[in-house]
This record gives sequence, structure tokens and C-alpha cells, in this order.
Amino acid sequence: MARWLRFLLGGALNTLCTYTLFLFFNLWLGYQWAYFLAYLSGILLAFFINSLFVFRVKTSWSKFFRYPGIYVAQYFFSALVLAGLVELLRIPESIAPLITVACVIPLTYFMNKLILHDQKQTP
Repeated sequence: MARWLRFLLGGALNTLCTYTLFLFFNLWLGYQWAYFLAYLSGILLAFFINSLFVFRVKTSWSKFFRYPGIYVAQYFFSALVLAGLVELLRIPESIAPLITVACVIPLTYFMNKLILHDQKQTP
């Protein structure tokens, strides 16, 4: 199976899990806080999915500590997109995170590849 397809499947699983968490947290918290907590959970899940399933590389503490850098920048970009979708375009809070995720998929793939790529392994 092509790595890009594994990335999409892993991302779909991660999105399903984090979207479920978002909806759960959004029952008690505002949409930005719910998104933040679900996003943090998604980073941890994504590290293992992308390391073990997508890129098939060994996990390491070095990669683990560098990995969140991908998502720090992505989070702030995504939070702005989310706010624009909800506040400006009046897209429902329950739908806007799905659109937000779709906007950042290509960037996320290449940043994951950069961080997780094992130099000893062929691409």
C-alpha cells in the first residue's frame, strides 16, 4: 500500500478519534477549548500512527519531542481557519473542524515525512 494512502487512512482514523473527542468536550466547553484538547490528543495518536503505520519507522524520544512542532504551527493556522469558518462564514461548530482538517492535510504529510523519515531507510 502506498505511503500516501496509509497517511490518508491513518489520518482518517485520527480524525475520527479526535472529532469524537471534540464533540464530547464541546458538550461542556466552548468550541476553541474543545478543539484544543482534542487537538492535543490527536498529536499523540498521530505520532504513533504515522511512525508505525505510515512511515514504518522506529519511534524514538528525539522524534517524539520534535514531533509536536509540526502541530504547533498547524494548530495556530487551524484555529484561525476554524474561527473564520464559525464566526465569519457561520458554519456550524460541529462541522467546521472537519473542513479545517481538510485544509491542512498536504502540509501535514510533508512535515511528518521530514520529522519521521529515517535517514538509513530508503523512501
